[in-house]
Amino acid sequence: MEVYIKVMRKPTDVWAKNITELADQLGVTRQVINQWKRDERYREKIPTPKPDGRHSVSRWKAFITDNGLMNGEYVPSEDALLKRESLSIKVSREKLKLEVERGEYVKRSIVIEGFQRNLSKLFNDMQRIFVNELPARMRGMTEVEMSAVMADSIQMIQELSSKRETFNNDAAVK
Repeated sequence: MEVYIKVMRKPTDVWAKNITELADQLGVTRQVINQWKRDERYREKIPTPKPDGRHSVSRWKAFITDNGLMNGEYVPSEDALLKRESLSIKVSREKLKLEVERGEYVKRSIVIEGFQRNLSKLFNDMQRIFVNELPARMRGMTEVEMSAVMADSIQMIQELSSKRETFNNDAAVK
């Protein structure tokens, strides 16, 4: 029996008729190929098409591998990333300005001032109830009765606080 050895031939290059066909064969979009073509980092490395417009698929595959573009996505340059981030920051600032104009945001100092005012009123209510009213109401009571009166007082403070909060929210909206 004779032994045969397979002859290895240099693979013939596959040609794409246009960018769309090239993109299909490379597994990317034509927009990505066009972005690579426009990017200064790759301009001189991009495989040139034949005069009839055909593109060498193997040369493009080598270009993708040599430039670390394996995932087939366009990776913007550092400069482009900085411009994009700068634009994003400007857009965010403008959105915030509009939201402030619409009343969706309030200055921190106003919030702190309102919180301090409510805290002061709450403290005054607690002082009035626990120092002035409770001792007189609790004379001669057992511990269980005192505990119940204190629980009622705490409930009353919570109700006062929530009424005041609702009032302040309504006033802030106007």
